[in-house]
Amino acid sequence: MIRSIIRTVLIILVFLFLVFLLWRFVSGTPFPGAQSNVPLDVKSIVPKSWTVLTDKGVVCDFDEDGAAEWLVMFRYDTSGYGPQDSLTHGEIGGVVYDSQVNRVPQSPGAQSPSRPALLIPYPLLPDVYAGKGQGYLGEADVRTHLYQLAGSKTCSSSEFAVLGTTSGTLPGAQAAFLSLFRWDGDAVGYSGVHYVGNARIAIDDPAKPIVHFQTYNRLNDRSVLCAVQAYSRPVATGEGAVPQTIQFTEDAAAYTIDFCFNAPGDPFYPEGVVVAFLRGRNPSSPDDPTPTGESFLTQDALDALPPELALLASANRLPIPILSVSNPGTLAPGPAEGRPCTAAQAGVTQQAGTPSGVTATPQWWCGRERASVETEILLDGQRRQVHWSLISMASSSTTSGLHWRVDNLELR
Repeated sequence: MIRSIIRTVLIILVFLFLVFLLWRFVSGTPFPGAQSNVPLDVKSIVPKSWTVLTDKGVVCDFDEDGAAEWLVMFRYDTSGYGPQDSLTHGEIGGVVYDSQVNRVPQSPGAQSPSRPALLIPYPLLPDVYAGKGQGYLGEADVRTHLYQLAGSKTCSSSEFAVLGTTSGTLPGAQAAFLSLFRWDGDAVGYSGVHYVGNARIAIDDPAKPIVHFQTYNRLNDRSVLCAVQAYSRPVATGEGAVPQTIQFTEDAAAYTIDFCFNAPGDPFYPEGVVVAFLRGRNPSSPDDPTPTGESFLTQDALDALPPELALLASANRLPIPILSVSNPGTLAPGPAEGRPCTAAQAGVTQQAGTPSGVTATPQWWCGRERASVETEILLDGQRRQVHWSLISMASSSTTSGLHWRVDNLELR
């Protein structure tokens, strides 16, 4: 009898000690929606190769059992590089610790009246088991977004998202990693999905349950173009509800090639001009007037537009999906080595008092360089090829840059 009482007292003391450790963990500011009381310190029970990110921890009820769990972020697989390995790199991972009572340590599935306690780790990423062995949460920084359950007075989030960056800190830096998790039972732990856009991931508002986003993955070309893929899932019904499924479906029809970080005002390379044009942009360079005004087309090209592409004449046109782009790597000067642009090429208007046939200043020179670009586009649901002929345009002004304009295009 006495031995049984002593054993019970020891077990209770161990449980209280674990709770004390958990209480001491996070010293930083909790995320919006998280409980303000500070959770525990788990440095003594995590692998020594981890560096716990104490300012990234979150205390919240993630499995809707009425008790708080502890989300711990850590850096792992750290390595040195650079001069004398003075710089370091390491991925960021996450794990949720759940305290469970009335479990026998040697047999967690068995009940016990003496209230033993266990601290169970449920990995998010990295993980090697089915459905989650695909990556990590971030490199430079991570931020957790909780979705508060309607009517809950304490932090309770049945689904949460983690955004990660490759460099810089959130929210200033652009997220490149998106991971979503939700509780899926003791046997599975937290189910999750994970997406990477090595340039960026575009999300309208991560503070709300995410229902659609786009990944931008670099094509490693000279115009900083990306393959853009769109993903979505059904919208939740009801205030404060999260979608029924965590699985997203790619919208294959929305695939396109576009600029990784939006189009520049007047792209330097000819294929950049073509992509900007197809994606509904117009030249914009207030400090360097463009030779064709607010159009990437010369007047000759505008007059010869194929009927199927007549929409390109509109300044407020919708973007056209681009499936592929090919272009020459280098160019040789044209045989004529350029000549003064005609009014139809440059789109200039004759100033009052200017003799007939003489264009207004500055003088534009056309065609010293010529380039051809091939694209495959999605037009009215059909794959079509377009051949683009572009000419260079340069001003007599020493402070003006080189411009590329479409002089002709053929739809195939």
